[in-house]
Amino acid sequence: PDSVSLIPPPPEPGSAGFARDERVYRELVPLEGSPRWRMAAADANLKFPGAPNAFACALGVNISQSSTPYLYTLLQRTIIDAGQSTAAAKQKYNRKRPFMITGDDTCVPEDEQLLRSNAAYPSGHSSLGYVWGAVLAEVAPERADELRARGYQFSQSRVVCRVHWQSDVDAGREVGAAVVARLHQDAEDDDRVRRPQHD
Repeated sequence: PDSVSLIPPPPEPGSAGFARDERVYRELVPLEGSPRWRMAAADANLKFPGAPNAFACALGVNISQSSTPYLYTLLQRTIIDAGQSTAAAKQKYNRKRPFMITGDDTCVPEDEQLLRSNAAYPSGHSSLGYVWGAVLAEVAPERADELRARGYQFSQSRVVCRVHWQSDVDAGREVGAAVVARLHQDAEDDDRVRRPQHD
């Protein structure tokens, strides 16, 4: 999907939208050092084999190449679909991340140098959180509510971590929804959704 055509420009400083971003940021400041802060740090990890297990509790199944090979492959492939979907808008808007403006600590200090060279809007992690939550909800419809909620929290971790504004995350979810719709148009991708049911 063309992220530039899907989402509006990010809120400008001084706008109502940016005031909302700042308000949400301030509301989440007290979470530093809390269990939710540590969860946000864990959610930042997109490396396999560990990354998919951010959804293991919501799914009720550990996800691994040996025990759930189709599901593992599905999530590994959709990370590319979801991640690349935000690239065009990131390049167009080149928005700075919150910690670059505030000077506050993030929950992922080891990632900060890389994050400084990767624009904030829209959030690729948030697109992925939406996609994984939606795809897994199709794989396990009996746990759809839990999986979609986990996808929401996975995305929201980026605001908790101070590496994205709320509007970055909201826009990432919009792009993620477009990615899921696009995947349904692809016969191979439809098969990728159905097959994990037999893992």
